[in-house]
Amino acid sequence: MEVGILLFFVSSVLAGCSVSAFVWMMRGDDLDHADRQALAPLQGEE
Repeated sequence: MEVGILLFFVSSVLAGCSVSAFVWMMRGDDLDHADRQALAPLQGEE
């Protein structure tokens, strides 16, 4: 039973860290250049 409590605690911490990292990434505007980089292969070489 103690292992179940430990697994629950560790999984809760990991889930909380991943959610907070996601929120931090969205608020940081780190993804502004994603649209420009997505269109880069369509420009072609001349």
